[in-house]
Amino acid sequence: MNHVSETIAEFIGPVGSAMASTELPKPTASQDEQRRAEQATKNLTEWNDLRLEFRCRETEPLEGDETLTLDTYVDTTGHEYRIEPSTGTIVQMGPESGRYSTSHEIGSESNPAVSELRAKAVEIIQRQIHSFDSILSSLHPLEANDRRRVYFFRWENLSEPLSESKLPPFVQVGLYANGALASFADTLSEYRNNLSAVDSHITDLPASWTKMKRPVGA
Repeated sequence: MNHVSETIAEFIGPVGSAMASTELPKPTASQDEQRRAEQATKNLTEWNDLRLEFRCRETEPLEGDETLTLDTYVDTTGHEYRIEPSTGTIVQMGPESGRYSTSHEIGSESNPAVSELRAKAVEIIQRQIHSFDSILSSLHPLEANDRRRVYFFRWENLSEPLSESKLPPFVQVGLYANGALASFADTLSEYRNNLSAVDSHITDLPASWTKMKRPVGA
């Protein structure tokens, strides 16, 4: 499984004059964008004391004149977030180190059942995608776990034909066995319609979920 902190596309920055004696400042997020990011992350995690630190802004050219911009933040608990700044849409969240915590209790009788974890994953997505209830029945569900330590719940939109090299739009939640949020990824949100390169930035994908290994008839 690839980890969530894998480096995304190289930042394409402004080209300064060869005569310039100082480097141009690196792009940063405005106060409004940072407030939007903080509100979005609190809504996702429900960690009310969450504090974010802006790390970087990366921009990738797409087809035509479009670009994809993602801001990277980290919080005080060691989680990393990639956020589309103009909407506050969280594209990805997970451990900054790329390694899921081993401090969460595993195998305890008090841990929720998989059905309860699934229901919690749906609740988390509903906070991010308000129309999720209305489209849930049309999505293809996938589930997996990492040694019963982290459980992944994913829903894909298979309504449109895709090339073999592309993944379908999806939303994915990772939960520790005790129900704590481990990771989140979203290429399903409406803003993605004109940003087809987003799925290349989602790195936390179990290999068994690639398009080439999809079950027959799925």
